[in-house]
Amino acid sequence: MPAEDVTNTEALLFGRFNPRGSRTVIQFQYGQTKKYGHVTPTYPEEEWFGYEVNVEEELAEELCTGTDYRFRVMARSKVGTAYGKDCTFKTRGRAKAHPGHCAQ
Repeated sequence: MPAEDVTNTEALLFGRFNPRGSRTVIQFQYGQTKKYGHVTPTYPEEEWFGYEVNVEEELAEELCTGTDYRFRVMARSKVGTAYGKDCTFKTRGRAKAHPGHCAQ
């Protein structure tokens, strides 16, 4: 699933997973490489049950301008950890030589 509402420093991430009826905790991994490097807080701070769940997470004012990012959803249950498809997006604006305090 794609990222939407991408600005210079923000993006809204979407993911889908199927907990297959098991208690499942989800998060998003994101960063500038396939190593990601950043993980969102547990979403939405509760456990999921059921089938075919769609989730979203807003990365607010954390991202570097003009930068390519990768992300994927991560679901953990007693069965193990599953990862969603690797997706990409690019923030708007011109990349800065010294980005300061943003997710790299």
